Amino acid sequence: GDHVVKLDTLGACSSKNMKKVTVTFTNGTVSGTEAAKPLSMTAAIGSAKGDVGTTITVPVTFNSVPESGINNCDFKLAYDASKLEVVSVTAGDIVTNPVVNFVANYSKAGTINFLYSDATQGSDSISKDGAFANITFKIKSAGDHVVKLDTLGACSSKNMKKVTVTFTNGTVSGTEAAKPLSMT
Repeated sequence: GDHVVKLDTLGACSSKNMKKVTVTFTNGTVSGTEAAKPLSMTAAIGSAKGDVGTTITVPVTFNSVPESGINNCDFKLAYDASKLEVVSVTAGDIVTNPVVNFVANYSKAGTINFLYSDATQGSDSISKDGAFANITFKIKSAGDHVVKLDTLGACSSKNMKKVTVTFTNGTVSGTEAAKPLSMT
């Protein structure tokens, strides 16, 4: 709201020759609005289990997507390339028009780069929670293998306000396939 600023008490004012100076003050107004709440959401990298040599799919989900939606978002995930191999990455069900708006690059073993950019600047923004991407990994070794955020570039709403994203790591658990018993 508006707040009036006015003179309460006037002391003495003089020139450098010590002559009285008459001062006239005009009331002022300060207007304020409530600060907008910062936008935020969470992203969770899923977890999955499978036998060594098989493929499994790990979702990357967005949760608590702001009401103003997501216009653009870029980030990089990391994994141990000696234990996992990316077979494919596909857009999830919350991505509108993925051929135009979604890119995933996994040409460098150990990282997956994601970029979502609404080419329409408003009509195709992500507006609901759900799967943003699905990563299919081939499990190369037994054990628990972490998939985590490496770098978060920028994420903004369709009105170009910054969106803070908190990531949760995922784990791919590889198990040795049971060997058939042989009778001799």
